[in-house]
Amino acid sequence: MTESDLIARAQQGDKEAYTELIRIHQRTVEKFAFQCGVHRNDLADVSQEVFVKLYRFLHRFKQDL
Repeated sequence: MTESDLIARAQQGDKEAYTELIRIHQRTVEKFAFQCGVHRNDLADVSQEVFVKLYRFLHRFKQDL
């Protein structure tokens, strides 16, 4: 399944698809947060906040096809 498929499914409410997107991108989000100066002990919390916000606005995301 492609990332585009996962996004489309997550936008339709598929929680397993959203969980897979988190799994794919979690490390990247944590690395970016660390590079922005987030303390190592806070990476999990910051990452969680990112994915919660993303979930809230997922319906607005439009893929360029």
